[in-house]
Amino acid sequence: MTERVLETTNQLGVDLSLNTIGQQEIAPDIDRMAYNGQILVVGDGIPEGLDLDGRALTIARIALGGVYRSDNGAQIHDLAIMAESLATMVMHHELVAPVDWLVPMQDVKAAMVAVKAGTAQGKISVKVQ
Repeated sequence: MTERVLETTNQLGVDLSLNTIGQQEIAPDIDRMAYNGQILVVGDGIPEGLDLDGRALTIARIALGGVYRSDNGAQIHDLAIMAESLATMVMHHELVAPVDWLVPMQDVKAAMVAVKAGTAQGKISVKVQ
């Protein structure tokens, strides 16, 4: 994925990465970033020892599910509004997730091999019948 991002951006990298995969993709994200870029990590855990200073990068962590542990009714309500807005955007085709493969359940093993090998560029969706 890094090669494709750099090719598409004329080797400049992207200004913003929304990382929904997690820890294993944060370090590779750094190689895809433009100077002063920002990585938004959805979920828990940011590995230590990342070189952010080389490109003046920022990492922000978004742990939306954690709000349920807060007992803060207003934040839980805000999360519901965000989820509803996101669903509306998807239904109106205003937001499209990159789906590399749509695989039937029997091909999940092959899809996971591709993920592990790094050859899957987008998301892999499994069709459950």
